[in-house]
Amino acid sequence: VLYGTFLYMGLASLGSNQFWSRITMFFMQPSMYPAEPYTQYMETKKMHGYTVIQLSLFAILYAVKSTKTIAIAFPIVIAACIPIRLFVLPKLFTEGELIVIDGEDHEIKQWIEKKDMNEKNQESDSC
Repeated sequence: VLYGTFLYMGLASLGSNQFWSRITMFFMQPSMYPAEPYTQYMETKKMHGYTVIQLSLFAILYAVKSTKTIAIAFPIVIAACIPIRLFVLPKLFTEGELIVIDGEDHEIKQWIEKKDMNEKNQESDSC
């Protein structure tokens, strides 16, 4: 009974999960993407690249967890995700792209407001 409850809760929450949403976008036409900051302010190629990296790390975690002989290394693999996020991803993506795809809601709002303000200032300077 408990497994069924957790399965139901997991499936019911998939619709609001950004990671799942980005995975499903691999199979959508770009014109059908939801209006989210990461679809509006990032190139599609970069968004999919981030999703592939996340999916790869998830697959590695799952493989380690499922292999009994190396399952003890599971916490080490999780800890290895931190330097990947802090040192590797900033070399592949801009600060703005990381904020839009991986930031907190208030950070995303601040970044969008700052970007819009910069665009308005550039328009007024060119006039």
